[in-house]
Amino acid sequence: MTPTPIKGSGHLRMIFGSHDGRVYALNALTGEEEWQFSTRGPVKSSPVVSNGVAVVGSDDSHVYGIEAQTGKTIWQHQTDGPIDGSAAIANDEVFIGSQDGRFYCLDMKTGRSKWSYQTGGPIHSSPCVGEGSVLVGSDDGFVYCWDVSTKSLNWSFSNAERDTSVSRSPDAAGAHGIGSKLPVRSSPTLSMGLI
Repeated sequence: MTPTPIKGSGHLRMIFGSHDGRVYALNALTGEEEWQFSTRGPVKSSPVVSNGVAVVGSDDSHVYGIEAQTGKTIWQHQTDGPIDGSAAIANDEVFIGSQDGRFYCLDMKTGRSKWSYQTGGPIHSSPCVGEGSVLVGSDDGFVYCWDVSTKSLNWSFSNAERDTSVSRSPDAAGAHGIGSKLPVRSSPTLSMGLI
């Protein structure tokens, strides 16, 4: 988790989540606490701030829109699973994945779902937005890419059978044998139009 510094009230404010289930805002120069916001589960993701709204997910299965100046709730959106990854914001839309395996596009002002896509496994990674696309990795072994404007799935890439030379230890469900898909938990990055 990386703290998010923001400018406000004439000084630099740092906003971060904690395993105690709270989101904190500190004066970045003095370390003085300005506000705290409570969720009902650990906050493992980094807040993302846009237009005065801090967006953060929690293990309590909610995405929160928090007023960055005061820590007051603007909106909240419930998913069916804990949220580990940070959000990405573009065009007044919030993109975020959940351990319920669903990738969500939320309205930045209201938190209402605009669309969602069910992947084949939990999503732990943070999405990446750029070049008119949004990308995220899933535990189903795929990286997915959607067109931001049309919301259609452009493509998906599977890591299946890329390296079958090493036998993988099965997980508790016995799912990871030779040639099986391995989770994609790192967050995609765009560079010069390449992923």
